[in-house]
Amino acid sequence: MYCPECGKKLEEGARFCSYCGTRVLLIADDAPGNEDSLGETKVFVPLSDSAALREEQMKAAAPETVQLPEDLPEIAEPEEDEKPDREKINEERMRRRTRERKRRNAGDIFFLIGAAVVTVFAIFLFVIITRGMKNGLAPVGADDSVLESTETSESHNTIDTDAAMSAAIEAAEAEESRKAEALAREEAEKARAEELEKANSRIENITSSTVQDPAIHTPTPTPTPTPTPVPPEPVPTMLDAAPADLGTLKTARFATAAATSRLVQDDATINNAPEMAIDSDTVTSWQEGVPGDGIGEQITVNLSEIRKVRCLALYLGNWREPDLYLNNNRPKEMTVTINGKSYEMSFTDAMIPQYINFNVPVETNTITFTIKSVYPGKDPGDTCISEIIPYVAE
Repeated sequence: MYCPECGKKLEEGARFCSYCGTRVLLIADDAPGNEDSLGETKVFVPLSDSAALREEQMKAAAPETVQLPEDLPEIAEPEEDEKPDREKINEERMRRRTRERKRRNAGDIFFLIGAAVVTVFAIFLFVIITRGMKNGLAPVGADDSVLESTETSESHNTIDTDAAMSAAIEAAEAEESRKAEALAREEAEKARAEELEKANSRIENITSSTVQDPAIHTPTPTPTPTPTPVPPEPVPTMLDAAPADLGTLKTARFATAAATSRLVQDDATINNAPEMAIDSDTVTSWQEGVPGDGIGEQITVNLSEIRKVRCLALYLGNWREPDLYLNNNRPKEMTVTINGKSYEMSFTDAMIPQYINFNVPVETNTITFTIKSVYPGKDPGDTCISEIIPYVAE
């Protein structure tokens, strides 16, 4: 049998190579009956400690010759009587591995040095090409182009210098002009101050002479009359709901009422006099008493004194019962006259209170309502107003 590491012939049944110290393994292909040729891949398995396998190995035929590598270093054949020295074998193995490691390290170093040289050369070449493109360098041999580029660069430098000098001169002139303007302004302000001081001096002299000389009298200025503020013109607005500030107002009551006509019912218990429209009861109502729809008929209500009227609540139609509301006429349009001014107002045909709201309070004690048009009832002929309530400001 032979050592798989160094190829030396070993004694049958040896577990370690006496030359290199490698543990000996049984070559499966070298077992009895295997006729594989040299150079094929072998599979090594460790020797069994059993006596049967060891006896079988002793009986096996001699293994075929193993082909050794050409670059394997030769090792001196030890004497038969010489015993292997384990320490020397290990030292020799360490030296061989150290030499191999140094060779690999040297190769890596040479590779890194070469790569660094190539990188530096590439950077240098890149810088040269970039600088040449930036400066507009021409290819080697184009001397005329290089000369022309040099002359152009010199002319640009000359132009830049001239421009810089011109800019500096302009800046200096502008600074001088600014200083001159500032000086002129200071002198003008000083002159105005002197004139103002002289004028004040003259006024003081005139005042002192006026006080000392009783013959000179300063005329008393005529006071400017303060204009009396004119109150804004009242403008009424028709609302189907109470205004937002109604709660800030005070409810008043008309003292008397008069009308151009009134309806006299067959039932003496029903009174349709104009006072029924100011009695704070919506069951009673004023009803005009002329034939037709009562167009042009008027009702005038009076306060006991002049008050600031801000809002008027109107309950139009006959509110005694819903059927009577539909049977009688309801005012559609009326002219409201206050302090000689008339306002045309339109109303909604609904059994709800409607409000005439003024933008500013109107100081009055008399208000007149004139019927212009009506919503006809099912039994037309009578136009009714159940209630008129004034709201005044304190």
